[in-house]
Amino acid sequence: MMLDDRTRALLARAERRVPGRSANEEIERERVRHQLAYGRAMSYEVVLSREHGFAYLATVVAPRLALYLVHKKMSAGDCRGVFVSLWVGDELYFLEAETFFDAVREAEGLDEGGWRSRVRSWELS
Repeated sequence: MMLDDRTRALLARAERRVPGRSANEEIERERVRHQLAYGRAMSYEVVLSREHGFAYLATVVAPRLALYLVHKKMSAGDCRGVFVSLWVGDELYFLEAETFFDAVREAEGLDEGGWRSRVRSWELS
């Protein structure tokens, strides 16, 4: 699978990368690790298909994740214990949700105020 530079940079920030065949066990391992570290654990699974790249993650996945967090009584700015399980081909990457959002903010070139405004618009949609 051909990946754009921003997607490769995001994947380089992943906590771990595992083969898809062991996904169930590894997602459970991440849940336990997050539960112990943060007192809560939630996986948000995303499949990055061939036709999608970082733009899809930034314009579709990030807003959906932000809205999902609101429904779970959290926010993009306070989501410790939430991790993104990102499928890329037959591999699974684990990213802290905060790391995922930081990568989107940086790629969009937003300062903190601009980022808060963007997240608010997602959370209210």
